[in-house]
Amino acid sequence: MCANICENTLIYAEIETADKKSQVKIDSRTEKVMRGALLATINSAKQIYYCYNRVNDQFLASNFYKVLTRTTQPAHLVALLIATFVLSILWPNLVSSPAVAVVVEEESSKSSRKYTILMYLGVFATHFGAQMWMTFVSGLSLYFNLPRHIFGQCQQILFPRYFTLNSILSIIALITFIKAHDRHTWILSSYVQVIALTLCAVIELTVRLYLAPPMLTLLHQKYRLERREGVGKEVGRFEYHDMLTKNLSFSEIHKKFRRYHTIIASGNLVTVVCTFVHLHYLASKIVAI
Repeated sequence: MCANICENTLIYAEIETADKKSQVKIDSRTEKVMRGALLATINSAKQIYYCYNRVNDQFLASNFYKVLTRTTQPAHLVALLIATFVLSILWPNLVSSPAVAVVVEEESSKSSRKYTILMYLGVFATHFGAQMWMTFVSGLSLYFNLPRHIFGQCQQILFPRYFTLNSILSIIALITFIKAHDRHTWILSSYVQVIALTLCAVIELTVRLYLAPPMLTLLHQKYRLERREGVGKEVGRFEYHDMLTKNLSFSEIHKKFRRYHTIIASGNLVTVVCTFVHLHYLASKIVAI
């Protein structure tokens, strides 16, 4: 009997050992497959990145890009197209008969109002978060911890993207707000929200198309002159008294830059106020529920 028990124990041990070896082989194959998939994904992402860089370099060297960035006509065209697009969506009877517009509006409100509200809330939340982060966290943190020229280079990258994103989000928020609310039941607060959202979108679009490009050009010229004087590695505020008195060209560039920067900063604060007005409106609706 003891012999049988020992024999069974050995058999179980051999089976368990075989199972462990089999599991190790399976784990090894799984690891190889996962590693191969990871390498393939990394290589694909690298190829896409290189392809994007080549296309981007070709675009930046093209005459089309020079026309877009060195003339004001493209900005006028973009502003006109956006205004036309917003008006055609908000007030369809401007481009079609009122009867057709009513039918389209009724069908649209029945089928997609829930998704419109979802998009409206998501867009507004994203816009509000971007404003809070850029205005009160990112900008101040970088300004008080990075050398001025490094901070300026970061702003040169972030500024266009920030106002481009906010312009798109503001326009979508305006459209979805009007689409999600029945205009026949509007009260004074509803019109105030439309005014606030419209003002926010107009200011951000104006800054992106007409104010940010010249300000960034002046910033580049200003930093180039500062580097000649060995200035730019300071953290935080810097006094320009000596450079302003002995270099008239720098003084003129500095004044223009400060003017543009002040206008943009003031516009950004106005948009933040508009966002808080709309946030107060949403909070009152939630309390009412």
